[in-house]
Amino acid sequence: MSESRNNKEIGEKEVESPCETKIKDNSVSEESAERPAPEESNVREKLSGEVSDPFAGYDAPKKVETEKPDKRFKKAEKQSARIAYAAAGTAIAIIASVITVYLPVRIMPLVLAAFCFFLVHTKCGAVYGSVSAVATVLVTGLCGGICSSLVLLAVCFFPYSLVCIPLRRFDYRSVKGALLRAAVSIVLVNIAFVVVYFVAKYTVLGGIDVMEAVGKLGYIIIALVISAVAVITDVLFVLCDKVITPKIK
Repeated sequence: MSESRNNKEIGEKEVESPCETKIKDNSVSEESAERPAPEESNVREKLSGEVSDPFAGYDAPKKVETEKPDKRFKKAEKQSARIAYAAAGTAIAIIASVITVYLPVRIMPLVLAAFCFFLVHTKCGAVYGSVSAVATVLVTGLCGGICSSLVLLAVCFFPYSLVCIPLRRFDYRSVKGALLRAAVSIVLVNIAFVVVYFVAKYTVLGGIDVMEAVGKLGYIIIALVISAVAVITDVLFVLCDKVITPKIK
C-alpha cells in the first residue's frame, strides 16, 4: 500500500496541468522580452556615452541685421541733400565764371566760384566737389575758349579751393596761420600770373614780350600788387567760411 501511494505522488509531481505550463511559458517569454539582446545592449551603451559634436569648434552664424526703414530713409534724404547742394553750387560757380568771359571783371566772380567749389567739397564730399569744378571749367571753356578766365580758373582758383580745405583750421587771428595762408595764396597767384602771361603772349599778343617794355621794376610792382590782392581775397574767403558755411546744414 505504501508503494502504491509513493507511485501516485511521483506521478502527480511529474504530470502537470496545462494551466501551470501556460503560466510558466508566459513568465519565461516576459523575462526574455525584458532582457535585451546583446547587440542592442552594446548600441545603448554607445549611445549613452558622450558623443563628440563635429561643429564644436565653429561659431554659429550671426544673424544679419537688416536696416530699418528709418535708416534707409535718412540715407536717401542725405544723398538727395548732397545732390541738391552740389547742383546749386555748380550752377552758381558756372554763372560766376561765365560772367568773367563777357564782362571786364575777373577776380571776385572767380573767387565766388572757388568758394562754391570749397562748399561743395566740404558739405558733399570730394567727388561732388571735383565734378562741380570740372563742369565749371568745361562750360567756361565752351563759352570763352582759351581765355584768361579759363586759365585763372583752372590754374589758380580751383587749386586754391582744394588747398583751403586742409588750411581751414588756420586763420588770420594767429601769426602762424596768417603767415601760412598768405604764403600759399601768394604762391598760387604768382604761378597763375606767369601761366596767364605766357598764354596771352602766344595766343593773343602773337609772341610779343610785354615784360621787356615794362622792365624788371614793373614786373616787381605787378607781383607785389597781385600778392596784396591775393592776401585780401584770402581774408575775405576765410570770413565767408566762418559766416556762411555753418549756416548750411
